[in-house]
Amino acid sequence: MKIITKAFFDGKFISREEAKAEYLNRFPEPQEIANTISQLKSNSSTEWGYIVLISDEGISTSPITEEDLTIDY
Repeated sequence: MKIITKAFFDGKFISREEAKAEYLNRFPEPQEIANTISQLKSNSSTEWGYIVLISDEGISTSPITEEDLTIDY
């Protein structure tokens, strides 16, 4: 299973460097993030993977299906 972690604040995805410099106090506790990722890793779902989205609203997880990865030209 592929797990992608992204942080979204102020209307944009931010880099790790920006997160450390400007947004650290807006992240959930590291243990909360780790627990969420552990739960997804132990999930026996047939999804290809998950996006773990961290924002002001908290942590959300969205499954990624094979269809989501299909690019139409």
